[in-house]
Amino acid sequence: MTKLLKYFVLFITPIFILGMCLFFIPYNRKFAYLNKNNEDCNTTWIYYRLFENKNPIHTAFIGTSHIGCGINDKLIQSILNSQTANLAYCGGGRNIDYLIIKDLIETKKPKTVIIELKNQNDLVHKDYALMASSFDLFFPPQIPNNYLPNIYNGFKTRLNLFKNNYFYGPVFENNTTDTFGNIILNNDNQYIYPHKKYRKVIFTKNKLGDNSFFEVFKDSMTEQKANDYTKTKQEIRFEDINTIKQIVDLLNKNNVQVRFIYIPSFGNYFKTNIQNSAYAQLAPIIFPPEHLFYNRALWIDHEHLNANGAKQLSSWVAHYGLN
Repeated sequence: MTKLLKYFVLFITPIFILGMCLFFIPYNRKFAYLNKNNEDCNTTWIYYRLFENKNPIHTAFIGTSHIGCGINDKLIQSILNSQTANLAYCGGGRNIDYLIIKDLIETKKPKTVIIELKNQNDLVHKDYALMASSFDLFFPPQIPNNYLPNIYNGFKTRLNLFKNNYFYGPVFENNTTDTFGNIILNNDNQYIYPHKKYRKVIFTKNKLGDNSFFEVFKDSMTEQKANDYTKTKQEIRFEDINTIKQIVDLLNKNNVQVRFIYIPSFGNYFKTNIQNSAYAQLAPIIFPPEHLFYNRALWIDHEHLNANGAKQLSSWVAHYGLN
């Protein structure tokens, strides 16, 4: 038995060492953002805007699909005459915001970052292991309940990167978009899709015309669904507060102005709860008009504003919320 154990240790030790070496190889940020297993619908464009587009970002919006569907960055930029970017990452989980903000500071050094608040502010995002550097994987801003699974998934992701680099060849297409995610025509006058999950065409009137997400997101909720959602009151949850504190500290250290913006679900506008929360001690909170969150004509479903709702919210934010 002792001899068998010895052989097992001799066999497993080099495998363990080689596996650990993967965590010391610099983690390609393009591979992180364009990973085909990412949940998000916007990571291709976020990578392009941060790492490839040369325009600065003066004001950045960070959050979930509430921000993604609610903030029209092109409209806000036209009103403020200041470079603006909606860097929303779909799916709940504050630890993913931490990673996006670190890359944002590194690449663009923005003046202002506006972070989404809603009623249920969760900590863990399922893509964290796919996006995090090795340091952030082992030393996250707040220890999640899936810490060990994250390490395992981070290992699998780095193994895939290693295989792609040395065995399968490049996995990226060098396609481009403009500053707001409009699809650029190539030399053959054909539409270019940078990634199969590419969706940063929600609000900008792009070359795809009626096929654009701008057109799709014109729809409104039915009256029946609006009534159902209004009757269902959401639980208030602030499990991300320690990560938010680290995010605010990071931004303050880099002389970036921080603000929050409250964008709850339809029919669940609880301003007082947010005003009395720990968030209010960290940075000013922008509270959009309550009526926006009870007008079903402005919503495509209970979580997402439609194109008209985004126009109204974004216009208010540009004219009043940022003053």
